[in-house]
Amino acid sequence: MELFFNNNTDVKITGIRRYYVYLISNEAKTRFTSGVTVDLEGLLQKKGDKELTAGSDCSGLVYFEYFEDVLEAVEREIVINAYSVKKKQALADSFNKNLLPENFLKLIL
Repeated sequence: MELFFNNNTDVKITGIRRYYVYLISNEAKTRFTSGVTVDLEGLLQKKGDKELTAGSDCSGLVYFEYFEDVLEAVEREIVINAYSVKKKQALADSFNKNLLPENFLKLIL
């Protein structure tokens, strides 16, 4: 959140930063990579980059959630990262893709 002060000492809040916890996978949903980012759309546009997938074949978004507190986001990512493949598959399958903005739909599996 950014704060600006004017001459009248009023505070203007310009926005709240969102921290996204994401889960990407290969098409078969047998390999997963999780992480935290402030730019989910920018991250997904790197689909297929080794920087994004650490050399794995994970290239499609299967789940995400967002937080306004970076520590909560990191804690959640640690929890998701510790999940078994089966539990990550269930998380991905439960994700409601109908709630996504149209520009994200082409970036998900």
